[in-house]
Amino acid sequence: MATNAEYLQTRIDAVHRELAETDWGPDVSDQGRTIQLLAYRKSLLEELKTLREELIKEQGPYTVFG
Repeated sequence: MATNAEYLQTRIDAVHRELAETDWGPDVSDQGRTIQLLAYRKSLLEELKTLREELIKEQGPYTVFG
């Protein structure tokens, strides 16, 4: 069974893929609805920030050896 950290990492990977593969040109209309691409991109970046914060919490404290 996957851990919470694995679920978070899977979603992080999906958001990275979406950010990399989407054409962030001008807004588009689809069936009478306008899709605001820059607003969508901003929401993905906000989600990515939150996911990374949650992943750090899930992984717990760590020690840096030097």
